[in-house]
Amino acid sequence: MQLLIQGKPKHTLTPDLETYAREKFSKLGKYLPIASVVEVALIDERGQKGGVDKAVHITITRPRERDPIHLEEISDDFRASIDLLQGRTERTLREIKEKRIALHRRVIGKSQQVLAATAQQTAAIPGWIWKTVRRQLSRRGW
Repeated sequence: MQLLIQGKPKHTLTPDLETYAREKFSKLGKYLPIASVVEVALIDERGQKGGVDKAVHITITRPRERDPIHLEEISDDFRASIDLLQGRTERTLREIKEKRIALHRRVIGKSQQVLAATAQQTAAIPGWIWKTVRRQLSRRGW
């Protein structure tokens, strides 16, 4: 996972804030493939005026996925915005991963049911019919 952290538009990113964001968002690696790109933008919208204007945007680009994931949080402190966004991002990625796992389980479950039904149907066929079918197939070169 590649993690890019930047301050926008004129916000200078302090080393302390960058290490805090890197520490928080590096935990997302367990939900993402290695080739993913996570872009975090720290934005102070009103500058020195203050207020609830500290925004953190995150864009996650995953390989073989068409649409990136965009999330945003706004609060009066960058650390609070980072904490809120990290929790929200983790929940979102966990839901995506669980949906994918559930889909694979459904597909595997259905295929196992089909195989079990086929096995029950073939078990009801007498052995002499199987021998006849095998003999005819071997004569034809199968």
